[in-house]
Amino acid sequence: PGGLLQLATYSTLSVERWRPAARTLLHAMLPAVVGAGGELLRQPTDAELRGVRQRILARARAGVCDTAARLVRFGEFFSAAGVRDLLFHPQETSFTLLELREMLAAAKLTPVGVFFAALDADARARRAYRDAGGTDAA
Repeated sequence: PGGLLQLATYSTLSVERWRPAARTLLHAMLPAVVGAGGELLRQPTDAELRGVRQRILARARAGVCDTAARLVRFGEFFSAAGVRDLLFHPQETSFTLLELREMLAAAKLTPVGVFFAALDADARARRAYRDAGGTDAA
């Protein structure tokens, strides 16, 4: 009682936009790590992780791969731990806001707010919410 829980999660709506293409790219680069169906077969070694990050970054810089360009926009891409979480998490799960609301209610928790780690993404989401007719303090 009286405590505060900060929960960080990936949005299902966001992940569905980039993950399938990312998994296809990762399979092409690391078929022993990511299966043809996008399933994670094993964790990449440190050398594999460095190599795939270098290849994705090179493709993004060259402008030859939209998926690579999207991946390098994630802050997580630029650290080993971050990219492991972003692309190679063994128990990866994402949630919709409705699913989060149900879990919070089941745990008898009251949400205080929702925000995006990136300030520009947070501002865009709030603007889109208001433009769509949202009326509460977004």
